[in-house]
Amino acid sequence: MIRTKQLSAVVLTISMLLVLAGSFAGITAGRAQAQEAASTISPTMVILDASGSMLADDAGGQTRMEAAKDATSKFAGSVSEDSEIGFMVYGTEVGNSPEEREAGCQDITTLLPVQAGNSAKIPAEVGKIQASGHTPMGPALRQAADELPKEGQRSIVLVSDGEDTCAPPPVCEVAKELKQQGIDLVINTVGFLVDAGARAELECIAEATGGEYLDAQDSDSLAESMKTLATRTARTAQSSAQEIQGGDAPTSATQVPADVETFSTKLREKTPESERSISNQEGDGAEYFSVPVAEGERLAISAATVPGASSGATLMDLDVRNFALTMHLDDSSCFLANDFGNGIIDSNGPFFASITTKQPGGAEGDCKSGNMVFSVARKGGPFEGQDIPAEVTIKRFANENLTDVPEAFPSDKESLNPPPATPEADQAKKVTPGSWFDDATELTADNISSVTADIVPGETHVYKIKSEYGQQLRGAVKLIDAPEADKLAQISGLDIKTLNSARQLAGSEENRPVNEHQIGEETTFGNSARINYRNRIGEDSEKSGDYEAERAWLDGDQYIVVFFNNSWGAGKSHDVADVQNVPVTYQLTTELVGEKIPGPAFEQVAHKSPSSETPTSSQQDPKAPEENEDDGSSNMMWFSIGAVLLAVVVGATIALTRK
Repeated sequence: MIRTKQLSAVVLTISMLLVLAGSFAGITAGRAQAQEAASTISPTMVILDASGSMLADDAGGQTRMEAAKDATSKFAGSVSEDSEIGFMVYGTEVGNSPEEREAGCQDITTLLPVQAGNSAKIPAEVGKIQASGHTPMGPALRQAADELPKEGQRSIVLVSDGEDTCAPPPVCEVAKELKQQGIDLVINTVGFLVDAGARAELECIAEATGGEYLDAQDSDSLAESMKTLATRTARTAQSSAQEIQGGDAPTSATQVPADVETFSTKLREKTPESERSISNQEGDGAEYFSVPVAEGERLAISAATVPGASSGATLMDLDVRNFALTMHLDDSSCFLANDFGNGIIDSNGPFFASITTKQPGGAEGDCKSGNMVFSVARKGGPFEGQDIPAEVTIKRFANENLTDVPEAFPSDKESLNPPPATPEADQAKKVTPGSWFDDATELTADNISSVTADIVPGETHVYKIKSEYGQQLRGAVKLIDAPEADKLAQISGLDIKTLNSARQLAGSEENRPVNEHQIGEETTFGNSARINYRNRIGEDSEKSGDYEAERAWLDGDQYIVVFFNNSWGAGKSHDVADVQNVPVTYQLTTELVGEKIPGPAFEQVAHKSPSSETPTSSQQDPKAPEENEDDGSSNMMWFSIGAVLLAVVVGATIALTRK
């Protein structure tokens, strides 16, 4: 079924940019399977009507052709560089007299073939168009279908101001014929100042191929309609790190060599369903690893689920337990700090957990050098029977010298407001962000950096900015476009996480709600204090005691992870890897503030690698997880209570939003 809409420029500007939306949740969970990080833009051919009727001067002080040219250039500016897009026109070579009909019905020109990189070329081609001829929609659809790839999802966006003048066959029959040929093709149509007959024809084309029809009245609404109909799937990540599978118990923990910093693994479902509970340390299954640790060497170990594109479970489905990712040390005497992630509202997106250890042979003397065993556990969620891909990162800090490091800074979340001075969106750089840490998009560190990006439900964007001790990352995410009300999911938002170079939370987790009422609104994020190694590492007790400030303790790359979280309220997690969605646009602005200070000095240590008797040397830089925990079960108890309270708050928020 198609939808027919009469939308003004103002309404379209604040709507129609998303078919499915994300979640209000600030804490998200991992997805079951990794997928190849390939181009996920659905190859699209844009067909623009340049027939003689486009010379009518009734488009808000412009001719229809002038408005269409402006709209097409605006549309091209909103499309990412990696979009596989082509550009075709009809009616530019001959006139529209009856005598010229035969030639006019063949008057179709491909200005740009379907390929990546065309978005920047379209405005120049638009400037050459001269409207004059007939309206050969049927032949143009056939030619566009021939020029699109032969396999996979493909789409056509057809913009016309009138009916096909080259029938028979009727253009709707051509669309049905293309669909009956088994072509995996969707044709979306835009009626530009059309009458009832043309609207019915364009609606029929869209309906025949499972597409969508939109009305447009001027340049702005036409540009937004074109963008709305140029859909794509979510870009996903796949770990490129070597795979090391964990053991099933501490006694059979898999040995990880000292020179391995990052590896991938699969979190398997092991615990029988009857034994699963939120307080069970092994959750639904724990993977055990053993790493060598030298005297005086501190470890920062973190785990991150590698998400595919999913949209899913909420508390409304009571038979689905919320997802959680936790980490534990087998020897609790080595525990200093940790962090774990919980899908309080749903179970989507990247999910992070971590542990920071004490120094073996340190002041308290209980933590011993040798092999240190840790586990990564999955709990609950809608992923029964599925392995969950994850990456584990191990950072080493040997015999830190804090002589030149000043005293710890107190937490200062208030300094994140007001947000950095955000330039106008059209002045920000348009980027296609990386989808994981190894291809994170780098932001400028020496002044304010502002970028815009398009994102679809189930997609993750990763940025990085290099910081130094004494600095504090401040940032803001502003919503530029949002879906119309009848397309809102039950919960919709951009989840924003700040992580340090060890992939630990380095600030509070934030959420930018996505709906038409939030356009132009900003959410601030960043480090909870100026970065200082002493914020986490004290002298004797090895803990500073300021939980909020502890998160800001490592210099180097600070990562910003943006995930478009989507919950339909249907309970189960939905695989949306192949779902075509309209992108939402957001603006990300960052800056580093604060005077730089000295950091710690480290020494080299030698270990014997588990895989050989050859000593290996390692010198590590500061990285480690957060969150104060004396034991996992008490934290999970408070998490359960918090989840119930948050559910009530979210329910009330949604109810108010919908009024």
